[in-house]
Amino acid sequence: LWGVSQNKVHTSKLAEADEWNDFSVDSYGTLPASCFSASAGSDGNFTAIIPHGNFVYALKENHVHKIYGDTPDEYTISGMEAPGLVGSPDTACVCGINLMYASHRGVYVLRDGYPKIVSEKIGGIAPVCAAALGNKYYIICNEDSSRVIYVYNIERDMWTMENCTPDGDNLCSDGKKLYYSTGGELVCLAGDGGDEYEKNTSWNFRLRFDSGHFGPGTSIRAIARVALGKNASFTVRALYDDDTRGAVCGFCFDETANGSADLRLPIKRDLGFYLDFQGIGEFTLRNIKFNYYKSDIE
Repeated sequence: LWGVSQNKVHTSKLAEADEWNDFSVDSYGTLPASCFSASAGSDGNFTAIIPHGNFVYALKENHVHKIYGDTPDEYTISGMEAPGLVGSPDTACVCGINLMYASHRGVYVLRDGYPKIVSEKIGGIAPVCAAALGNKYYIICNEDSSRVIYVYNIERDMWTMENCTPDGDNLCSDGKKLYYSTGGELVCLAGDGGDEYEKNTSWNFRLRFDSGHFGPGTSIRAIARVALGKNASFTVRALYDDDTRGAVCGFCFDETANGSADLRLPIKRDLGFYLDFQGIGEFTLRNIKFNYYKSDIE
Protein backbone atom coordinates (compact mmCIF):
# COMPACT_ATOMS: atom_id res chain seq x y z
CA LEU A 1 0.00 0.00 0.00
CA TRP A 2 1.45 3.38 -1.04
CA GLY A 3 0.93 6.72 0.69
CA VAL A 4 2.32 10.24 0.96
CA SER A 5 2.70 12.72 3.80
CA GLN A 6 4.16 16.17 3.33
CA ASN A 7 7.33 15.64 1.25
CA LYS A 8 7.66 11.89 1.87
CA VAL A 9 6.61 8.73 0.04
CA HIS A 10 5.76 5.65 2.13
CA THR A 11 4.85 2.02 1.59
CA SER A 12 3.45 -0.48 4.03
CA LYS A 13 5.05 -3.86 4.63
CA LEU A 14 4.34 -6.38 1.90
CA ALA A 15 0.95 -8.07 2.53
CA GLU A 16 0.53 -6.14 5.81
CA ALA A 17 -1.29 -2.90 5.01
CA ASP A 18 -1.39 -1.80 8.67
CA GLU A 19 2.37 -2.01 9.20
CA TRP A 20 4.33 1.11 8.18
CA ASN A 21 7.38 1.04 10.50
CA ASP A 22 9.10 -2.28 9.87
CA PHE A 23 12.39 -1.53 8.09
CA SER A 24 14.15 -4.76 9.07
CA VAL A 25 16.38 -6.58 6.59
CA ASP A 26 16.34 -10.27 5.77
CA SER A 27 19.21 -12.74 6.22
CA TYR A 28 20.80 -11.45 3.01
CA GLY A 29 20.77 -7.84 4.19
CA THR A 30 18.08 -6.80 1.68
CA LEU A 31 14.59 -5.36 2.05
CA PRO A 32 12.31 -7.50 -0.15
CA ALA A 33 9.19 -7.09 2.00
CA SER A 34 9.92 -4.24 4.42
CA CYS A 35 8.39 -0.79 4.59
CA PHE A 36 9.80 2.12 2.63
CA SER A 37 9.99 5.84 3.38
CA ALA A 38 11.91 8.52 1.49
CA SER A 39 11.81 12.22 0.76
CA ALA A 40 11.67 13.70 -2.72
CA GLY A 41 14.19 16.26 -3.92
CA SER A 42 11.60 18.88 -4.85
CA ASP A 43 9.84 21.67 -3.02
CA GLY A 44 6.31 21.43 -1.66
CA ASN A 45 4.14 18.65 -0.29
CA PHE A 46 2.70 15.71 -2.16
CA THR A 47 -0.97 15.97 -3.08
CA ALA A 48 -1.68 12.45 -4.44
CA ILE A 49 -0.12 9.09 -5.25
CA ILE A 50 -1.38 6.49 -7.70
CA PRO A 51 -0.04 3.33 -9.39
CA HIS A 52 -0.05 3.26 -13.18
CA GLY A 53 1.46 0.55 -15.35
CA ASN A 54 4.78 -0.62 -13.94
CA PHE A 55 5.31 2.58 -11.97
CA VAL A 56 3.86 4.61 -9.13
CA TYR A 57 3.32 8.34 -9.64
CA ALA A 58 3.45 10.82 -6.78
CA LEU A 59 2.11 14.28 -7.57
CA LYS A 60 2.74 17.73 -6.17
CA GLU A 61 1.35 21.07 -7.29
CA ASN A 62 4.25 21.72 -9.66
CA HIS A 63 6.07 18.39 -9.87
CA VAL A 64 5.38 14.88 -11.12
CA HIS A 65 7.49 12.10 -9.57
CA LYS A 66 7.82 8.54 -10.91
CA ILE A 67 8.79 5.69 -8.61
CA TYR A 68 10.23 2.50 -10.04
CA GLY A 69 11.91 -0.63 -8.78
CA ASP A 70 10.75 -4.07 -7.63
CA THR A 71 11.62 -4.03 -3.91
CA PRO A 72 12.05 -1.31 -1.27
CA ASP A 73 15.85 -1.39 -1.49
CA GLU A 74 15.55 -0.83 -5.26
CA TYR A 75 12.91 1.92 -5.26
CA THR A 76 14.06 5.08 -7.02
CA ILE A 77 12.17 8.37 -7.10
CA SER A 78 12.67 10.49 -10.20
CA GLY A 79 10.92 13.77 -10.83
CA MET A 80 10.28 16.60 -13.22
CA GLU A 81 8.88 20.08 -12.90
CA ALA A 82 5.46 20.00 -14.55
CA PRO A 83 1.82 20.92 -13.85
CA GLY A 84 0.73 18.63 -11.04
CA LEU A 85 -2.36 18.04 -8.95
CA VAL A 86 -3.77 20.93 -6.95
CA GLY A 87 -6.75 20.34 -4.68
CA SER A 88 -8.61 17.08 -4.31
CA PRO A 89 -6.45 13.93 -4.58
CA ASP A 90 -9.62 12.11 -5.63
CA THR A 91 -9.27 13.46 -9.18
CA ALA A 92 -6.30 11.20 -9.98
CA CYS A 93 -7.23 7.94 -11.71
CA VAL A 94 -6.30 5.70 -14.62
CA CYS A 95 -8.52 6.17 -17.68
CA GLY A 96 -8.01 3.44 -20.25
CA ILE A 97 -4.22 3.23 -20.43
CA ASN A 98 -3.65 6.86 -19.38
CA LEU A 99 -3.15 8.56 -16.05
CA MET A 100 -5.43 11.60 -15.60
CA TYR A 101 -5.76 14.19 -12.85
CA ALA A 102 -7.11 17.69 -12.33
CA SER A 103 -6.40 20.98 -10.64
CA HIS A 104 -7.75 24.52 -10.83
CA ARG A 105 -5.62 24.87 -13.98
CA GLY A 106 -7.56 22.12 -15.78
CA VAL A 107 -7.58 18.40 -16.49
CA TYR A 108 -4.34 16.68 -17.52
CA VAL A 109 -3.44 13.43 -19.27
CA LEU A 110 0.03 11.97 -18.78
CA ARG A 111 1.20 11.15 -22.30
CA ASP A 112 4.71 10.28 -23.44
CA GLY A 113 5.94 10.92 -19.94
CA TYR A 114 4.65 14.50 -19.67
CA PRO A 115 1.25 15.93 -18.61
CA LYS A 116 -0.84 17.55 -21.34
CA ILE A 117 -3.87 19.68 -20.60
CA VAL A 118 -7.07 18.48 -22.34
CA SER A 119 -9.72 20.75 -20.83
CA GLU A 120 -9.32 23.94 -22.88
CA LYS A 121 -12.81 23.45 -24.31
CA ILE A 122 -14.52 23.64 -20.91
CA GLY A 123 -12.39 26.45 -19.48
CA GLY A 124 -11.42 26.83 -15.84
CA ILE A 125 -12.85 24.29 -13.41
CA ALA A 126 -13.27 23.80 -9.67
CA PRO A 127 -12.80 20.01 -9.31
CA VAL A 128 -14.32 17.98 -6.49
CA CYS A 129 -13.59 14.37 -7.39
CA ALA A 130 -13.27 12.08 -10.41
CA ALA A 131 -13.41 8.47 -11.54
CA ALA A 132 -12.92 6.59 -14.79
CA LEU A 133 -14.78 3.85 -16.61
CA GLY A 134 -13.30 2.43 -19.77
CA ASN A 135 -12.00 5.30 -21.88
CA LYS A 136 -14.11 7.98 -20.19
CA TYR A 137 -13.06 10.27 -17.37
CA TYR A 138 -15.86 11.63 -15.16
CA ILE A 139 -15.25 14.65 -12.94
CA ILE A 140 -17.61 16.50 -10.59
CA CYS A 141 -16.97 20.26 -10.54
CA ASN A 142 -18.40 23.19 -8.65
CA GLU A 143 -19.95 25.66 -11.08
CA ASP A 144 -21.61 28.84 -9.78
CA SER A 145 -24.01 27.65 -7.06
CA SER A 146 -24.40 24.11 -8.38
CA ARG A 147 -22.37 21.10 -9.47
CA VAL A 148 -21.94 19.47 -12.86
CA ILE A 149 -20.31 16.29 -14.13
CA TYR A 150 -17.98 16.72 -17.09
CA VAL A 151 -17.17 13.60 -19.10
CA TYR A 152 -14.05 13.32 -21.25
CA ASN A 153 -13.86 10.65 -23.96
CA ILE A 154 -10.13 10.10 -24.27
CA GLU A 155 -10.43 8.26 -27.61
CA ARG A 156 -12.46 11.02 -29.27
CA ASP A 157 -10.87 13.94 -27.40
CA MET A 158 -14.40 15.18 -26.70
CA TRP A 159 -16.11 16.65 -23.64
CA THR A 160 -19.79 16.32 -22.69
CA MET A 161 -21.65 17.45 -19.59
CA GLU A 162 -24.18 15.64 -17.42
CA ASN A 163 -26.41 16.91 -14.65
CA CYS A 164 -25.40 16.44 -11.03
CA THR A 165 -27.36 17.06 -7.85
CA PRO A 166 -26.04 19.85 -5.60
CA ASP A 167 -25.02 17.27 -2.98
CA GLY A 168 -23.27 14.93 -5.41
CA ASP A 169 -19.90 14.51 -3.71
CA ASN A 170 -18.22 11.29 -4.77
CA LEU A 171 -17.59 9.11 -7.82
CA CYS A 172 -16.55 5.47 -7.79
CA SER A 173 -16.22 2.62 -10.27
CA ASP A 174 -16.12 -1.14 -9.87
CA GLY A 175 -14.77 -1.60 -13.40
CA LYS A 176 -18.19 -2.42 -14.84
CA LYS A 177 -20.37 0.45 -13.68
CA LEU A 178 -19.74 3.97 -12.43
CA TYR A 179 -21.68 5.46 -9.52
CA TYR A 180 -21.94 8.78 -7.78
CA SER A 181 -23.28 9.41 -4.29
CA THR A 182 -26.04 11.92 -3.60
CA GLY A 183 -28.14 12.35 -0.49
CA GLY A 184 -26.81 9.14 1.01
CA GLU A 185 -27.67 7.09 -2.09
CA LEU A 186 -25.57 5.58 -4.87
CA VAL A 187 -26.78 6.44 -8.39
CA CYS A 188 -25.60 4.44 -11.41
CA LEU A 189 -24.25 6.96 -13.90
CA ALA A 190 -22.79 4.67 -16.56
CA GLY A 191 -22.16 1.01 -17.28
CA ASP A 192 -19.74 -1.05 -19.29
CA GLY A 193 -18.93 -4.62 -20.22
CA GLY A 194 -22.31 -5.54 -21.70
CA ASP A 195 -24.31 -5.18 -18.49
CA GLU A 196 -28.00 -4.44 -18.92
CA TYR A 197 -28.90 -1.10 -17.43
CA GLU A 198 -31.06 1.86 -18.29
CA LYS A 199 -29.12 4.98 -19.13
CA ASN A 200 -31.38 7.97 -18.61
CA THR A 201 -28.96 10.72 -17.65
CA SER A 202 -29.74 14.16 -19.05
CA TRP A 203 -26.92 16.16 -20.65
CA ASN A 204 -26.19 19.33 -22.62
CA PHE A 205 -23.31 20.98 -24.45
CA ARG A 206 -22.67 23.86 -26.86
CA LEU A 207 -20.53 24.29 -29.96
CA ARG A 208 -19.32 27.79 -30.89
CA PHE A 209 -19.16 29.15 -34.48
CA ASP A 210 -17.92 32.66 -35.26
CA SER A 211 -19.52 34.97 -37.82
CA GLY A 212 -16.22 35.25 -39.69
CA HIS A 213 -16.70 31.79 -41.14
CA PHE A 214 -19.66 32.95 -43.23
CA GLY A 215 -19.89 36.02 -45.43
CA PRO A 216 -22.65 38.69 -45.35
CA GLY A 217 -25.97 37.65 -46.80
CA THR A 218 -25.16 33.97 -46.45
CA SER A 219 -27.80 31.36 -45.69
CA ILE A 220 -26.49 28.39 -43.81
CA ARG A 221 -27.72 24.87 -43.27
CA ALA A 222 -26.08 22.79 -40.55
CA ILE A 223 -26.15 19.04 -41.13
CA ALA A 224 -25.45 16.94 -38.06
CA ARG A 225 -25.07 13.16 -38.20
CA VAL A 226 -25.89 11.61 -34.85
CA ALA A 227 -26.43 8.23 -33.23
CA LEU A 228 -28.80 7.59 -30.32
CA GLY A 229 -28.97 4.78 -27.80
CA LYS A 230 -32.23 3.04 -26.99
CA ASN A 231 -34.88 5.40 -25.54
CA ALA A 232 -32.58 8.39 -26.02
CA SER A 233 -33.65 11.74 -27.46
CA PHE A 234 -32.18 15.19 -28.03
CA THR A 235 -32.90 18.71 -29.30
CA VAL A 236 -30.67 21.36 -30.85
CA ARG A 237 -31.18 25.04 -31.66
CA ALA A 238 -29.03 27.98 -32.74
CA LEU A 239 -28.35 30.71 -30.16
CA TYR A 240 -27.23 33.92 -31.87
CA ASP A 241 -24.98 36.66 -30.54
CA ASP A 242 -27.85 39.18 -30.61
CA ASP A 243 -29.73 37.05 -28.01
CA THR A 244 -32.22 35.65 -30.52
CA ARG A 245 -32.84 31.96 -31.00
CA GLY A 246 -33.51 29.63 -33.89
CA ALA A 247 -36.16 26.95 -34.13
CA VAL A 248 -35.84 23.81 -32.02
CA CYS A 249 -35.08 20.60 -33.92
CA GLY A 250 -34.49 17.13 -32.59
CA PHE A 251 -34.87 13.37 -32.77
CA CYS A 252 -35.97 10.43 -30.66
CA PHE A 253 -34.51 6.95 -30.92
CA ASP A 254 -35.84 5.16 -33.99
CA GLU A 255 -35.31 1.41 -33.90
CA THR A 256 -35.91 1.08 -37.64
CA ALA A 257 -32.91 3.34 -38.28
CA ASN A 258 -30.77 1.69 -35.58
CA GLY A 259 -30.64 5.00 -33.76
CA SER A 260 -28.90 6.88 -36.59
CA ALA A 261 -30.20 10.20 -37.90
CA ASP A 262 -29.19 13.16 -40.06
CA LEU A 263 -30.53 16.47 -38.82
CA ARG A 264 -30.72 19.60 -40.99
CA LEU A 265 -30.90 22.90 -39.17
CA PRO A 266 -31.39 26.21 -41.06
CA ILE A 267 -29.28 29.15 -39.88
CA LYS A 268 -30.03 32.47 -41.62
CA ARG A 269 -28.03 35.08 -39.76
CA ASP A 270 -24.77 36.96 -40.35
CA LEU A 271 -23.88 36.50 -36.68
CA GLY A 272 -21.77 34.30 -34.53
CA PHE A 273 -23.78 31.58 -32.85
CA TYR A 274 -23.79 28.51 -30.66
CA LEU A 275 -25.42 25.20 -31.45
CA ASP A 276 -27.05 24.24 -28.17
CA PHE A 277 -27.57 20.47 -27.74
CA GLN A 278 -29.71 19.01 -24.95
CA GLY A 279 -30.96 15.51 -24.44
CA ILE A 280 -31.30 12.38 -22.38
CA GLY A 281 -29.62 9.01 -22.80
CA GLU A 282 -26.75 7.87 -24.99
CA PHE A 283 -25.85 10.33 -27.75
CA THR A 284 -22.98 10.48 -30.24
CA LEU A 285 -22.32 13.42 -32.57
CA ARG A 286 -20.53 11.67 -35.41
CA ASN A 287 -19.89 14.75 -37.52
CA ILE A 288 -21.29 18.14 -38.44
CA LYS A 289 -20.90 20.14 -41.64
CA PHE A 290 -22.32 23.29 -43.17
CA ASN A 291 -23.83 23.99 -46.58
CA TYR A 292 -23.98 27.69 -47.30
CA TYR A 293 -25.10 29.82 -50.21
CA LYS A 294 -25.92 33.45 -51.00
CA SER A 295 -29.45 34.51 -50.17
CA ASP A 296 -31.61 37.63 -50.08
CA ILE A 297 -33.35 36.41 -46.93
CA GLU A 298 -32.63 38.57 -43.89
